[in-house]
Amino acid sequence: FMKTMLPFLVWSLVALGIDLYIGKRAWSDVTFKSVYQGLTSNGYVSIYWFFYALFIMYMCMPLYAAVDKSKRMLVFSYLVIATFVFNIFLPFLKKMFDSDLNIMFNVSTLGGFLIWPLLGWVLHNYEFKRWHKAIIHVVGLSGLMLHICGTYYLSVEAGHVDTTFKGYENVPSVVYAVSVFVFLKDVGRWVMERERLAKFIKVVGRYAFEIYLLQFILLDEAKRIPAIDRNSLVYRLGAPFVMIPMIMAFTWCVRKIPVLRRIVP
Repeated sequence: FMKTMLPFLVWSLVALGIDLYIGKRAWSDVTFKSVYQGLTSNGYVSIYWFFYALFIMYMCMPLYAAVDKSKRMLVFSYLVIATFVFNIFLPFLKKMFDSDLNIMFNVSTLGGFLIWPLLGWVLHNYEFKRWHKAIIHVVGLSGLMLHICGTYYLSVEAGHVDTTFKGYENVPSVVYAVSVFVFLKDVGRWVMERERLAKFIKVVGRYAFEIYLLQFILLDEAKRIPAIDRNSLVYRLGAPFVMIPMIMAFTWCVRKIPVLRRIVP
């Protein structure tokens, strides 16, 4: 609660305060009900959608932790595979081929985003052979290209952004996310064996949550600066190198203040 819920509440209210200050919202519209609605419906900071998924994952952790350690790989692998097949793969095929066939089952145990923590656990704890990794990366690259090229082709044809290949709970996203995870798992071992790189990663790692938590302030500010073209390649690739150090410096300062350090844990 102290590390996630408190920062979420505080910075959501800060976002509300900023909106009131710049005139995006009116004081007359601020009521207990409107604040509650805003906090529970991702109404203040769009990128905070992740918190809602995170809180549900936290609430389910005792259930997953209750599985005997010797059986976790078997149980978690089964749940992940079943969820992928019935919740993700079959609906994907149905949409792809515009089929009216019913899908018999849905694995509600890992509904929504709940597949991700168990999938991450399985990938982290299973040692893949080289040919396993080769298959994973080929399938992952195929998923990425399907996401990019397929979305572009269908969107041009439809005249709007087509979501057939988009979405976190969609086949392309899942397969290339698995590939990225497995790749970084191998790279991470190599990096952490290099003393200087390991120190750098550990330092930046202490600010990773705050980079996610506070970026909305700078991103929203960039929208209000006419000289910044947010669609330009320079902004897209260069902004993180400016914004991330600023967030880290701000966080470092706030953490020096006893009371406020709790909102940037």
